[in-house]
Amino acid sequence: AGLAGAEHEDAARISAGFDNGGDRLLYADQYSWDTRFDIIGADFGNLDRTSVATEYIRGKTGMGEKTSPAYVDADFNAFYLLVSQRLGKERFTARYDVFSVIEKDGSRGESSDDDGRSWTLTWMHDLRDHFRAALEFTQVTGTHPAAEGAGVPTAFDGRSVTAEIRYSF
Repeated sequence: AGLAGAEHEDAARISAGFDNGGDRLLYADQYSWDTRFDIIGADFGNLDRTSVATEYIRGKTGMGEKTSPAYVDADFNAFYLLVSQRLGKERFTARYDVFSVIEKDGSRGESSDDDGRSWTLTWMHDLRDHFRAALEFTQVTGTHPAAEGAGVPTAFDGRSVTAEIRYSF
């Protein structure tokens, strides 16, 4: 694994590589996953005003030997962009994500393919020292072809709304 970074008064960038050292072999009834990925990210701005953050990750993961019925070999990637603005006691934030898993093993078993996107809108209000209120909406959409084998739709569309009152110390 490697790590590199740079900072500026109102900007930070980071890039890293990771390899978990997995050997894909079966131990008792569990496989060792072999996962490697690279990630790069940056954030700009000032949390007291406007800030922007983004990251991109690309990697590979797998388990089992090619002759095993449990063989899995897949590529994956994800990206997000976040923009946040503070206005007095208010903070407004928007985030957009995309992600995918691409099957590479061609096995007859369950497909590892998966893709989707999500977006989140958040409003926060500082009530007083140590207390904050927030309201957040998130929607996630995508497809997972293997769901067909379970008799459920391959497309998904989920939404959530979260409200909070937070005390920090």
